[in-house]
Amino acid sequence: MQSSLVEADIIERVAAALPAQSAAPTIERRVYYPYIRYVVRGALRWLFGEREIRVDCLIDARTGRASTADEFAIEAVAAETADQLPARQSAGASRRLAERYTRHSLSRAYRVLTTFRLRADGGELVHRPYWIVRAAGHRLLVDGITGELHPLPAN
Repeated sequence: MQSSLVEADIIERVAAALPAQSAAPTIERRVYYPYIRYVVRGALRWLFGEREIRVDCLIDARTGRASTADEFAIEAVAAETADQLPARQSAGASRRLAERYTRHSLSRAYRVLTTFRLRADGGELVHRPYWIVRAAGHRLLVDGITGELHPLPAN
């Protein structure tokens, strides 16, 4: 995945979203959420021949949900094992899911009644960084790539 935000960036983004009188946000922890990345390739048959297709597909390695993704580069980062959430999906099941989900996405995007010959390559485990931050009496999940803030239930 692309370069992640550092701790100072996270604090700055959260502080900017708070009222001016609020106490400074504090970071509770950083977690790395697991995804299985496949590059799905294939060909679409149409009136004028075949069109080559390439789609990045991410499988949530904990829930098994699939999504397509823009092409991205992987950045190797040293992360403590305790910060990495464990994956729960098997490689075989996630590969079939990536192909099935991509086939469904392509048929909706191209609105065609044809078959796609697809092959999912890769299956590498990637982790996306998230930060859990406490600020102004709330807990927030901060995406370590985009900086988006998501409220978490307080406990």
